[in-house]
Amino acid sequence: MVGPTTGGNGGFGGDWATAGTDGGAGSGATASSLGGAAGTGGKAIALNGNAVTWFGGNNSTQVKGAVS
Repeated sequence: MVGPTTGGNGGFGGDWATAGTDGGAGSGATASSLGGAAGTGGKAIALNGNAVTWFGGNNSTQVKGAVS
């Protein structure tokens, strides 16, 4: 008989444009499982084939994440 399995805690979200943290490992009577990997950081702007014109503030203090 296999005992119940308990899932691990989910990871924490990251700061703007940074990856979150991995999820916690699950536990069970017979084995443990690794937690899920963290998601990647998001984009500041998704161009989707368009262009962007900067009027100011185009630096790492004001713009967090990739522009692509």
